[in-house]
Amino acid sequence: MYLNKSFTVLTIFIMAIIFTGCGARGAYFNKFEQPADGNASIYVYRPAMFFRGGMRYNIIISDDNNNITEGLMSNGAYIYTQVPANREIEIKTDTTSVGSILIDTENQKTYCMKSYPVGGFISRATIMQVDMETCKKEIVNTQLHE
Repeated sequence: MYLNKSFTVLTIFIMAIIFTGCGARGAYFNKFEQPADGNASIYVYRPAMFFRGGMRYNIIISDDNNNITEGLMSNGAYIYTQVPANREIEIKTDTTSVGSILIDTENQKTYCMKSYPVGGFISRATIMQVDMETCKKEIVNTQLHE
């Protein structure tokens, strides 16, 4: 009886670690930064979620196949970067998903992208552009990944 109870507690503990994983540990999102003249801002965030919370993947932001930045996306994290304005910028994940987003950046404009893991046991993540109202509501509970 005691062994059965210990096994149950251990199983719950292990499952909690697997499903929640390690989240971001940096500063909480505070405000949107105004991009410098000649640049645009890109925020990519991942809301905290219980299921598939332990999955981590990279976000790659590139211009003509040259990486501008690459950041680790973990549970409840966001990354921020400034990119050159008036260019086509690609934002994608390094998972098995093939999708990516292309945006034509405008001077001193801010863009928000939401990313989250999808699927079963295969490491996949999706990314989509969201409007600023949605972004403002969801990004406040995320932390800068450091």
